[in-house]
Order: sequence, then C-alpha cells, then structure tokens
Amino acid sequence: MKILGSNVIMYFKLLFLNFVHILSYIFSPFRDKMTWIFGSWDGKSFLDNSKYLFLFVNHYFPQINAVWISKDKSLVEELRKRGYKAFYDRELRAIYYYLRAGYYIIDHVPLYGGLTSPLNLWLSGGAKIIQLWHGIPFKRIDRIPQVRRKVTVLKKILSWFSVVNLVNSRINMYVVAPSEFIGKILTSAFRVPEKHLILADYPRNYFYMLPVEIRTLNLDLYNKVKTLKESGKKIIFYIPTFRDTGGNPFTKGVIDVKKLIEVLKNNDAIMIVKFHKADIENVDARSFECEQIIFLKDDDIYELLQFCDILITDYSSIFYDFLFLDRPIVFFPYDLKKYTTIDRELYFDYHSFVPGPICHTFEELLDCLEKYLRKNSQNDFCYKRAKLRFLVFGKEARSPMMLVKKILNICASKRKINKK
Repeated sequence: MKILGSNVIMYFKLLFLNFVHILSYIFSPFRDKMTWIFGSWDGKSFLDNSKYLFLFVNHYFPQINAVWISKDKSLVEELRKRGYKAFYDRELRAIYYYLRAGYYIIDHVPLYGGLTSPLNLWLSGGAKIIQLWHGIPFKRIDRIPQVRRKVTVLKKILSWFSVVNLVNSRINMYVVAPSEFIGKILTSAFRVPEKHLILADYPRNYFYMLPVEIRTLNLDLYNKVKTLKESGKKIIFYIPTFRDTGGNPFTKGVIDVKKLIEVLKNNDAIMIVKFHKADIENVDARSFECEQIIFLKDDDIYELLQFCDILITDYSSIFYDFLFLDRPIVFFPYDLKKYTTIDRELYFDYHSFVPGPICHTFEELLDCLEKYLRKNSQNDFCYKRAKLRFLVFGKEARSPMMLVKKILNICASKRKINKK
C-alpha cells in the first residue's frame, strides 16, 4: 500500500508540475535574450561545459547577464565571493530569473520524469534551452538494455512522463556538437530537429583561454598537480565511467593496489583517479589513497588534463577531449562483455574504434603502463588519434566566443522569420 501511495503522489506531483510548466508560458513575451541562466549535472555542481561557458560569458561578454542557479547553498556562497551572480534554486530571486531568462544553459538531461535536472525546466516556458551535454557520445545515451534492472511501476510512470512532459524542452531545445558527425548522434538521441543543431566546440576544451584564478575553485589541488609535474613526476590519470549495475575496479578487486603502487614507485609516477560523478559517493577512497595514488572527488578534471602524460579509461568520453593533447591513451575495459550487454550499449565497435591499446586484464594494464612509462611505445596510435580527432572535432576551430554569438543569433533568426 505504501508503494502504491507513493506512486499516486508522484503521479499527481508530475501533473501539477506540468500545469505550472504550461503557466510559465505566460512570461514568454517578457523573457530577455541577454539574461542567461546556467546549471550543471544534478544542479549541485560547478563543472563541465556549463561552468566554462558561464566563465567565458562573464569574462568576455559583460553585456550578458549571466546567472548561476544551484541547489547547493555552499556553492552559491562560493560563487558570490568570487563576484559572480548566483542564487539558491528556491529563493525568490532564482524564480525571478527562471521566468525572466531568455536562455537556459544545461549539460545534462532531466531525469526521473523531470524531477532531477541542472535547472528548473518547469519554469522554462518560451525560453530557449541550450543543451551543451557533458561528453561526446561513446556509450549510447538514447537507449539502455532493458535486462539490467527490474522495472517498477514508479519507473514506468516516470519513464512515460519523461516522454510527454516538459513541452518546452521538446520545441525549444538546441544541441551543441563539435561536428556534423557528432551532431547527428546527439540530435537523434535528444529527438531535436537538425535545424536545432549548433556547431561549436565544447567550452571545456578552451579552459586555457581563462586565467587560472578565474577557472579554478580548488587552487590547492591545481598547484599540487602542477608541482608534481614540474618536479619530473610522470602523471597518469585513471578515469573510469560508472556502471548502471554498480561497482568499480577498486571495490570489485579488479585492481591489485599493492602491485599498482610498486609499478608507480619504480617509474617515479603518480596516478590520479577520478570516478564518474554518479559513482563517487559509493567509493571509500581513503582505503586506497596513498602517496602514489590521489583520488579526486567533485573536482574539475579538465583543467588538470594538461599535466597528464598517460590517460587510462574504459567507456568514458573523456578520451575524446584528451585527443587534443596527442598523448597515449590506454583502454581498460575489464568487463567489456558485461558492460555492453547489461549496462550500456556503445555507438561504435570498441576494438576497431578506440585509439589506443586495449587491456582486458590488470596484468595487461601493468605491462602496457610500464612500456609507456619507459617511453618504449610513445608513438603508437598517433595516426589513429589524429584521424579520430579530425572525425569528431572537424578541421575548423569553433571557440566559445563563436558559440555565444550563435546562441544570440537564435532569437535574431526567429524574429526575422516572424517578420516575414
């Protein structure tokens, strides 16, 4: 009975929110195209493409009223201390900007029927929604194998509402992609027309155009990694993605920490580990952390990539961003068969697509690392990395400044059409 009661409550809550969403269209004529509101991931983080576009707009486009809205009060306070306009999601000034903003800038999709989102899209009626997304697709984002979990009544209700609710996200969402090749994947996944595709590079890949003191919230971490690099340490980043069914290589015993530390010590190397945001809370890093292994929490990884000598990943899209540095990438899909059949499908054939050696076991990973650390395989896969970089990002650089101008032109183009 309790489950049935909670399902009924959720159903009526979503009905009410959709009613509010329709009412928000009343404010359409009063929306200001020079007021942009930003949010990231679940609304509690200051990360990724939303973060960098927000910083670029503040630094290079002072005529735009850029506002960050978050569900984390401590983040709001931190941004205010730095001189940015930021508000807690439920305060009146945030609601004002929700109804006033001409653009909503997000990097994630609404989840659980729209109850979890970077911004409150229920108040977005008539505003343009710019979907920056948080990674170039490698694992599928348009469908997930149905065998992974038991589907409850509540999940069915939420799934149904995800399709029919939030009308504005269906008619006014625009998707940013770095090339037409990636654009076709994203427009299909988000079910938006190709005319709503904005070709531009991801803002996070232009972090170097912003001063360190502006882009870095954790300056101590930045300086620590920079100092390690300058001291001659070889820096290895290990960035695995999350599994829908849970688990990671440390907690599942895939990685032998003692053997890993030995290899790192012998090669004067440091490994920096960053789990996917969805998996961070499920790992007790204190039981693995030591002088040779550093675990990051909710820290921004992108501005630290410049210090990385070797990247290790599995199905994370971060390897695309690392292509700009043209450095070795090692792939460690220790659960490839399980992941692609139970957790998530991939857009491409793994073995023919990835631009680096594939290690299916921990022993293979250690052997590969030692080769790269001793510089015996540094030039392997150079051509494949360059070829993939051209395919994914194209040959034309499209900076965040170009992206801002393209966003502003959306409303200008609409007005021209209306005049005709």
